Amino acid sequence: MTKNEKKWAENYELLKEYIAEHRQLPDKKKVEHRSLLNWWKYNRKLIRQGKLDEMRTELLMELGNSRINHRKNDGHAVNAFRIRLPTSRYATSMEVQTDPTG
Repeated sequence: MTKNEKKWAENYELLKEYIAEHRQLPDKKKVEHRSLLNWWKYNRKLIRQGKLDEMRTELLMELGNSRINHRKNDGHAVNAFRIRLPTSRYATSMEVQTDPTG
């Protein structure tokens, strides 16, 4: 595993733990977690540009889906994890949601 792969995996695990604990993405106004939020945004940008590999894209989509599931279970409003399809500059957003029965 390269240094970059290791750092990506560490950030992924940190963000996964944060979402599991707080049931939301880090707050941009709180400095101590801002780097995780920036990492999340940067990777979403790479997905939109079609530059992030399939495995990492799937892992991030799972994180987004876990965020949705937490909110559904709590009865709060649902924020869908949105990914712009990289096929076109004018592509529309696609909402990724999990099956509520599974």
